[in-house]
Amino acid sequence: GEVCDRALLNTTCHWILRWDGDMIARTQGENTFGRIRDFAFSLDPDRYYAIYFPHIRLEGDLFHQAPDQLLHHEEWLFTYSPELYHRRTGRFREVIYPLYYKRIYIWETTSFHIASLDDPASLVQRKYWEEWRKLNDFTTFPTLASYAKIHIREDYETDSFEEAGTLYLRESFRNLVPYDREKFGDYPELIKPYIENPLFRLVYRAGRIAGRSDIIEILDRIDEKKMNTSVDVIIPTRNREEITISTVEKLLNDKYPDFRIIVCDQSDTPSEHIQKMSESHEHLLYHRAVSRGLPDGRNEGLLLSKAEIVIFVDDDIIPEQGFIEGHIRAYKSETTGGIAGKIVEARPEARKFVHPGKTGKVNYWTGGLYRGYTLEDSIEVDHIQGANMSFKREILVKTGGFDTNFGGTAFFEETDVCLRIRKSGYRLRYTPEAVLTHLGVSSGGTRIKDIGKVNYWYGHNFSLLFLKHFPRYTFPVWFAIRCFKFLRDIIITLSLRPLVSGLKGMWDGYRTYKNSKK
Repeated sequence: GEVCDRALLNTTCHWILRWDGDMIARTQGENTFGRIRDFAFSLDPDRYYAIYFPHIRLEGDLFHQAPDQLLHHEEWLFTYSPELYHRRTGRFREVIYPLYYKRIYIWETTSFHIASLDDPASLVQRKYWEEWRKLNDFTTFPTLASYAKIHIREDYETDSFEEAGTLYLRESFRNLVPYDREKFGDYPELIKPYIENPLFRLVYRAGRIAGRSDIIEILDRIDEKKMNTSVDVIIPTRNREEITISTVEKLLNDKYPDFRIIVCDQSDTPSEHIQKMSESHEHLLYHRAVSRGLPDGRNEGLLLSKAEIVIFVDDDIIPEQGFIEGHIRAYKSETTGGIAGKIVEARPEARKFVHPGKTGKVNYWTGGLYRGYTLEDSIEVDHIQGANMSFKREILVKTGGFDTNFGGTAFFEETDVCLRIRKSGYRLRYTPEAVLTHLGVSSGGTRIKDIGKVNYWYGHNFSLLFLKHFPRYTFPVWFAIRCFKFLRDIIITLSLRPLVSGLKGMWDGYRTYKNSKK
C-alpha cells in the first residue's frame, strides 16, 4: 500500500497501469494487450476512468486452472487524479476513486495471471494472509509468518512450513482442470519456452491430481506415515442382506493396508453369507448383534474395535477408490476429532441444495441442521452425516459413544455425538477426498413409512437433542418451527395424527431427557 501511494505521488502520466510480476500480456495475435491500450486512448481525455479487464488465471502449474476462477477482474488501468488515494483499514489497503470516475468493464482476455507457482512454504503462509490482516494485532503477530506458524501446527500437525505447504497445495490442486486452449487461445510468447520445459508439473495418479512434481516426494513420505494408522469400518445393518453384501464386497477392494470391516448385524435372521465371507477374509468381521437400533449397533461395533480410527458407513453405499485413505489424510491435526466425508446421493429427491457457507453448520436459534456434504474444499463443520463419518476411537469412547436414547428412526444420533465431541474441545472437518455414493434403499434399516411414527421419533429425538445442546432461550423459535412442520404434514395427510404424534414425541423426549439426568 505504501509503495502504491508513493507511486501515485510520483506519477507524471495521464494513464496508470498497475502490473504485478506474475502477470503476462499477449503481444502477438488478435487479442494482444495493445487492444486495451488503444481502447483507453480512444476515450475522452477530459474524463476520468477506472478500467477493469480480465486475466486468464493459471493455477498449480502452467497447464491448469481452478474451475471456479478461470478469470479474475481487477482495476489495473486508470487515469490519474490528485484526489486518488489508498484507504487503510488496519493492514488492508484499497484504492479509492472519486465519484466522478467512470468504471468500464472489458471482457476480452489479453493477459494471464500466473498464480500459486511459489514454493509451498510461501503459499501456505499466503493462506492465512487475509485472516492476519483482519486481526490487526501488530504486537502479537508482527509478521504473516508469526501468525501462520501458530496455525500450521493446529491445521497440519507440523511446525514445518514446507510440510504444511505440501499438504495445503494438495488440497488446493486436487480439483484443478486443464487449461482450455480452444476456449482461451494460445499462450503469450513469453510463456512458451516454459511450456516446452516447465519447472514443474502437476502429477496424476489413478486419473486424479496427486500433487506437484516439486512436492510429490514429501507428500509420499507424509502419506507413508499416515498409512500406518489402523482403521475399522463399522457397518450396522438390519434386514438388508443383499445390499450389505454388495457394500462389503466393494469396501474389501480398498487398497488401504491396515483396515478391517465390522458388520454389526441386527437383522431378524442372521446372514450366513456374510458370516461365510468373514471366514475367508481377514479384513472382515461378522458380528451377530444382541441389540436393536442404530445407536446400539454403532456402539456394539465400537466395542469390537481396537483401531485408531473408526469409520461409520451405511449398509447401502458405494465407496470410491481411496475412500479409507481419504479419511485418514484428513486427520492433519491433533485437535481433529472427527471427519465428514463427501456424500453423493443416488436418489434425486435426496439431493437438497445447501448454500456452501452453511454446509455442516448448526443454527442454534432455529434448530436448522445443514448438510450439503458435496463441496470440493475441505472446511470445518459443526456436525457430520452418519452415512459417511469417522472419528478417533479414543475420543469417541471418552465422550460416551452414541446415545441409545435416540430411538426409532435414530434421527439426530450422529449430531448429538458431534456436538459432544466439539464441547470436549475437538474440531470436526469435512473432506472431499473420502467419497461414497449413498443409495438410500427404501426398506429395512431404520426406515418407517408411517408418518405418525416418523413424526413421533422426529419430535422425541429433536426434543432430546435440544435439551442436551441448545440454549433454552431459543425454545420459542425452535418449538414454533417444529410445530409448523407438523401442521404442514396435517395438510398433506388431511389428518391430525402427524401433529398429535409429533407433540407427544416432543413431550416424551423431554421425559427421556429428565430420566437420563437421574
